[in-house]
Amino acid sequence: MNLLKVTVFTLLLASINVFAINGLRIGAKVGGGYNAFWGLNNTINLYQDVDYYYIEKADISGLNKAHGAGFSFGVTTMAFLTNNLSLVPELLISYRARSTEYEKIYQGWRKERNRNEEYWVPEYYETKKKPEISIKQWFIDVPVYVRCLVFSGVFVEAGPVLSLNLKSEAKTSIYTADIGEYTTTVVLGFGGNLGYSIFLGNGYVIDIAAGGQLGMTSLVNKDAKELNGSSFDASKLSDPKDLIINFSVGFWFL
Repeated sequence: MNLLKVTVFTLLLASINVFAINGLRIGAKVGGGYNAFWGLNNTINLYQDVDYYYIEKADISGLNKAHGAGFSFGVTTMAFLTNNLSLVPELLISYRARSTEYEKIYQGWRKERNRNEEYWVPEYYETKKKPEISIKQWFIDVPVYVRCLVFSGVFVEAGPVLSLNLKSEAKTSIYTADIGEYTTTVVLGFGGNLGYSIFLGNGYVIDIAAGGQLGMTSLVNKDAKELNGSSFDASKLSDPKDLIINFSVGFWFL
């Protein structure tokens, strides 16, 4: 898997060098943003034990509310297609952090009988607040945007975003765990920005933009969905995906 990451990274750098050699624009970009999940279940079942007379189960609730800050930096390029239309591929290193408090919910039911009728009676309901859990991830992001100049300096851009997962970890006040084995290596998303270009003269330009990115691929891989340990069934996670709102500044110098 590490060889795949190195190979993809090398090919991306080579592509950017080809852009520069052909006289196309090249610049630097930095940004920050807000990160959350979409597609993650509100309540996730930890276990459920059912027999003829009794049911007990434990759930966790609140992971879908995880959110946090992140940042990115890297290289941006531009190839002009027409006077108002251009192709803007980028190569960014991105950090995304999300954290939330969650609670465990314990429930039990017992079967009762009234003449010929059977029904379930709630026996207990208990909730326990758990400490904050943080999920931190590093990615190589490769947006390939099509940019359209709307009028005098104002532009909109949109396109696919390919993300390569470099590192993923989960952290609480008690432990830190590497969860890279159970996260998707290559994630596909769709992003876009609304921005404004400030022309400084001598070919130098500053871009200020705000936008977002919506993940289309689950962040949990097949291995995680088949993980059935004694304490957690990761198949219950559904399909958590990226939800990102960002702000960026770019500087064109070539």
